[in-house]
Amino acid sequence: MPRTTIKPRPVGHLLLEKDFQRTVIELARLHGWRAYSIPDSRRSTEKGYPDITLWHAKRKVFALAELKTVKGKLSAEQIAVHAELKACGMTVYVWRPDEWDEIEKVLGRWPN
Repeated sequence: MPRTTIKPRPVGHLLLEKDFQRTVIELARLHGWRAYSIPDSRRSTEKGYPDITLWHAKRKVFALAELKTVKGKLSAEQIAVHAELKACGMTVYVWRPDEWDEIEKVLGRWPN
C-alpha cells in the first residue's frame, strides 16, 4: 500500500497535541476507521482514558490511542487505566508525532 501524504505539521519544532490528534483522526478515516474523541478531556468522567477510540467494522478491529507530544509523559492515572484496558483484552497505543511511520502502519495495515 502506498504511503499517504498526510503528515503532522509542526509549528517550528513543536506540534500541538490537538493538531496531532486531528491529523491521526484524518489518517484513520482515510483508511476506513471510525474515530471518537472527547474534545476536552478535562471534562471526561474517566480520568486516564485514551484520547481516541478507533474501530474498523470491516477489519473487526477496536483499538484505543493515547497521543502525546514528543516529550509528553503519561500520568499515573493514564498508566493505570491503560493497564486495566489491556487486561480486558483491549489494544492501547501511545503515539507521538515522531512515530508517524508506525501510526501509518497500524492504521493502514489491512486493506479496506
